[in-house]
Amino acid sequence: MATISSLAYSATADAGHLDDLKHAASEMLGAERRAFQAAMALKYCAGSPRQAEAVFGWSRQAVELGLHEKRRGVVCVSARPVFCGDKLWEEKHPDVANVLWALAQ
Repeated sequence: MATISSLAYSATADAGHLDDLKHAASEMLGAERRAFQAAMALKYCAGSPRQAEAVFGWSRQAVELGLHEKRRGVVCVSARPVFCGDKLWEEKHPDVANVLWALAQ
């Protein structure tokens, strides 16, 4: 017995095509990936994030966000890279850095 998602997808593409779409999405990042996933969800899954999750194995939340971005024309950008990560050594130890710069000159 076939599921609804497999019936919807099998009518439009084969297994090789499915692998190509999964690989293409895995090579993209952020908003570009979400836009691609949203476009494929619209094309092959009637715009259903739940069906795209079942067919492609993508995150339902990511597909849904991509669909919202596409509909509204506004791309969501994360501030995480700005606030995450380790500080530079010079920022952690400014006194020592100044002494080393003076010695180097």
